[in-house]
Amino acid sequence: MALSLAIVSAPGWTEPRTREGADVDKTSNGAVASAELETLMERYQQADPEATKELVDRLSPMLLRFLAGPMQTRDQAEDMLQDCWMRIHRARHTYRPGAPLLPWVFAIARHARVDAYRKRSQITRRELISEDLRQLAPRASIRPRPIMPTCGNWFKNCLKVSRTW
Repeated sequence: MALSLAIVSAPGWTEPRTREGADVDKTSNGAVASAELETLMERYQQADPEATKELVDRLSPMLLRFLAGPMQTRDQAEDMLQDCWMRIHRARHTYRPGAPLLPWVFAIARHARVDAYRKRSQITRRELISEDLRQLAPRASIRPRPIMPTCGNWFKNCLKVSRTW
């Protein structure tokens, strides 16, 4: 049984446009755009500043949309984007020329997003714990037990025993 799909645009739908108002690349399956990105990445690996600027300009909007989510503010998403570009820059030598670029880039972005989430949740947990301790501190009169004198006495006894041998 053959399956056929028809792509129909919704009424009132317009072609996507970039922030500057220029038309987005309209290619079949994105193959040409993907090949251009791979070429830009190869030039970026060779420290071409023009390729670097073009690559950042083309990938940053996609990465920002990927990194921005319901739990992040715009500032958090931009921080993650900057971290993502630092990771891409550090790992640029691991990109294999001719391999698809977008899966490689989005894997790095996914790791940056997960790490940022973990960092934020860890900070939140620490803040909650410190707030709980502040609330408990006035009520509790907990005094730490002296551990060192006990250990010191044990150590002194060990020395006495070893001297008798």
